[in-house]
Amino acid sequence: MCSLRTSLAALDQLKSQRQALAQQWQLRLERARYETSLARRRYERVNPSMIAAWFRSGFLSGSQRKPRSTLWVRFDDDTFLRLNGLHPLLPDMIPLPDAPQRLGVTIEQLRVTIRSGSLLPYRIFLNNYWHWFVRPALLAEPGPL
Repeated sequence: MCSLRTSLAALDQLKSQRQALAQQWQLRLERARYETSLARRRYERVNPSMIAAWFRSGFLSGSQRKPRSTLWVRFDDDTFLRLNGLHPLLPDMIPLPDAPQRLGVTIEQLRVTIRSGSLLPYRIFLNNYWHWFVRPALLAEPGPL
C-alpha cells in the first residue's frame, strides 16, 4: 500500500513538473511572438531618415532651403499609407525599375513627374521584400450635381 501511495505521489509530482514546463514554454513562445511582432513594426514604420532618403531619391515632394536644413514634407494619411506598405497592390501600378521604359521618360524626368504630383510613389511589401511602384495620380472625383 505504501509503494502505491509513493507511486501516485511521484506521478502527481511528474504531472505538475510537466505542466510547469509546458507553461514555461508557452510563455517563451508568447514572448518570441511579441518580439517578432515588435521587430516587424519597427522595421516597417516610416522614420525621419527614411523620409529624407525618399526626398533625396525623388520619391517624395517637399522643400528644403539648403542642404542639412529642415526638410518640409506634406505627410498626410494617404502618403503614410502609400509609403508604409499598407496600400494594396493595384493593377495600374508600375514597378519603379520598369517605369522609365513603360512611360517613355528618363529617370530624371520620372523624379520630376513624381515631385510634381503627377505620379504617386508606393512602397509595398511583397514576397518578403520592399518594392517601389508608381501610379498616375487620380483626378479628384466629381461631386454630386
